[in-house]
Amino acid sequence: QGPKAEDLVAKLFGQHIRDIKYFGCIETSLQGIPLVLCRSGWSKQGGFELFLRDGNKGDALWELVKSQGQEYGIGPGSPNHIERVESGLLSWGGDTTPDSNPFEANMGKYVDVNTSVNYIGKAALQRVAAEGPQRLLVGLVLDGTAPSAWPLVERVAVSANGEVVGTMSAVIYSPRMGRTIGIAQIQRTVVEAGDRLLVHAPNGVQGATLSPLPFL
Repeated sequence: QGPKAEDLVAKLFGQHIRDIKYFGCIETSLQGIPLVLCRSGWSKQGGFELFLRDGNKGDALWELVKSQGQEYGIGPGSPNHIERVESGLLSWGGDTTPDSNPFEANMGKYVDVNTSVNYIGKAALQRVAAEGPQRLLVGLVLDGTAPSAWPLVERVAVSANGEVVGTMSAVIYSPRMGRTIGIAQIQRTVVEAGDRLLVHAPNGVQGATLSPLPFL
């Protein structure tokens, strides 16, 4: 993952990999190691994921990619929670709930409710498409410029006009924005009205304003 990922993967596999579309995959190999190569990953910067088809080749693949990536400053890492919130990358099951639908997550454009093909949930999605979702996943910017994020072990309530109107599922302090920001699931009518919101955080109630996703 990262701004140099494509250059490294092109060095390893050839320039043709630059034509792989986002979330596209190909079956390939690297020095005899069978792989599935996908343009995917959990970062806005983009990148690739290499899936082994032979579990005995893990160490060899690691060392090969590591050695070829030295000129790019490669190193092991993990998902960057700050970047993922800034970029509006949603966590399935974290920012969503079991009864969430694509229209709530601003992914309605990927759903064909008019196809002749029948599928599970089609009728329900047709109703949501016609009526609009009851909730929306949105960004929240908390008041003040001092860092005020807290360990979010479970969702916290968000209220407007004295009533609970949703929950916040992620919160971080963004150094680039100089603000504490988060992702929340809020009633659509409240979002459309632009009502003032209160986040009921463990360290006290904090005011918040709506923001479109992604933040950056």
